[in-house]
Amino acid sequence: MFNFSKLRGLMAEKGFTQADLSRALHVSENSISKKLNGKSYFSAEETCKIASLLGIGVSEIGVYFFTT
Repeated sequence: MFNFSKLRGLMAEKGFTQADLSRALHVSENSISKKLNGKSYFSAEETCKIASLLGIGVSEIGVYFFTT
């Protein structure tokens, strides 16, 4: 499973809540919670959208989404 603690930290730093993310991705808050807790996976499209929203560069995506 992946560790999303850095993603959560960046979300907090940028003032993004799970509710904000769920609205931006058009999914439920429960779905976001499952993904951030490693019970489900982000799609490639969701990963790209989150990266864009949070200002994560292409070279940094692995740090936020694929750290084990």
